Amino acid sequence: MRTIVMTGATAGLGLEAARVLSQDPNIDLIIGARRPDNTPALDAAVPSDRRTMIALDTSDEGSVNAFCADVRARLAGRAIDGLALNAGAQLSGAGAAPTARADANAAEFDTTFATNFLGHVRIVQHLRDLLSTDARVVVTASQSHKPGDRITRLLGYRGAIWTGAAGVARGIGDPAATPAQHARDRYATSKLCCIVWVFAEAQRAEKRRAADGERATVSPIFIAYDPGAVPGTEIARDLSLVKRFGWRRPLRRIAPLLPGFSTPARSGATLARLLSDPACARFAGDYVDYQLRPAILWDAARRVDWQAELMTLVEG
Repeated sequence: MRTIVMTGATAGLGLEAARVLSQDPNIDLIIGARRPDNTPALDAAVPSDRRTMIALDTSDEGSVNAFCADVRARLAGRAIDGLALNAGAQLSGAGAAPTARADANAAEFDTTFATNFLGHVRIVQHLRDLLSTDARVVVTASQSHKPGDRITRLLGYRGAIWTGAAGVARGIGDPAATPAQHARDRYATSKLCCIVWVFAEAQRAEKRRAADGERATVSPIFIAYDPGAVPGTEIARDLSLVKRFGWRRPLRRIAPLLPGFSTPARSGATLARLLSDPACARFAGDYVDYQLRPAILWDAARRVDWQAELMTLVEG
């Protein structure tokens, strides 16, 4: 029996991934959710005997700690074979301000950064010793991280705003941005952090293999995943009424025909495959899209100095 731990599995592509994975009788699912007793879509998609629900808010360090302790207790020494780090949020509207700490949590980390990135890193840190030698760690990123991307420009994204790891962690971006733009910038930047982190983990694994030579063991496989633009989700809620309608209705219907666009079912099925298909081990340290091809990447995501900054921040 294999165990896969998931975040962000109560809606969207995470829900579809959980649906696919639950059809394999050899996979146990442990799912973290903000309200584990109120997941109607997941209840309809995945039988209760195919999943274990545990409370989790990835933006809150205490919640992450409690979740990981509960996972460890429930596993009782069994290994984790996959981590799907898919929870995400984009805080916007009146609650988002163009300066650093308007929605920071008690630890003074920007909540978007904590939810989409830091909380997931903490889960890996807490549970790393339980990962099997060939475990998959798949973190959901986004093409919105790349400045100038033609698809995400339509949704008002302009790419990540890197202000140093410490600045990004506190939501510091463009002081001239409107609250809605600042929210999109922070979302895109948090997704850049996911990619940079995967590349940093892959570099570390490569160095360990080089140092250990024939004694090297297989390390957990880190993969950054771009699910594509998935119409119907809530990331367009701050756009004009016309654009919101287009995102939720016409685009949703024709998405399978458009380059760079996908559906929850298609992107969820790919996420499930990345977690469970032995053939996908070849994507170790890569950034891949919903078609299992190289995803759109901002070259700066491979900057070694950014990797070092980010790793110092999360491990300090």
